[in-house]
Amino acid sequence: EIMSGDWSSDVCSSDLNYFSMSNENPMRSLLLEDFHNSHEDIVSLFQTLWNESIENIPVLLKALEKVSSYLQDRNFRYPYIRNLVYAIGAQPQPESILALEKLASETEDEVIKELSLIQVEKRKLLGRWESDGQGNSDSVK
Repeated sequence: EIMSGDWSSDVCSSDLNYFSMSNENPMRSLLLEDFHNSHEDIVSLFQTLWNESIENIPVLLKALEKVSSYLQDRNFRYPYIRNLVYAIGAQPQPESILALEKLASETEDEVIKELSLIQVEKRKLLGRWESDGQGNSDSVK
């Protein structure tokens, strides 16, 4: 469940050990808050570390709808959106693929649609952790 309310005084991004598995739940909430500028770091953790729970998928989808103002510039928004889509793809299958297919069919954002469709095809072809054939893995892009 996504936490709500003013918990920023209890959980401050500078006080957390990002790499602790126990922080997956608080980071779900922190990702959707605007009082910090660690969104990209948090998304990266959902892509590489916290990728074993289908409970992450709705949070990552919500983050696509709620991009923070400091990430709205085109030069920042695209990489952030791309990494959110990659993080969704890194979650358990088939739920991640189904979520990406639904996202692609429902979004009006052409960038999100294109990235989602690419990720669906890649995940269907390669699975969750395979490289793209050029030595690149989605988990390190």
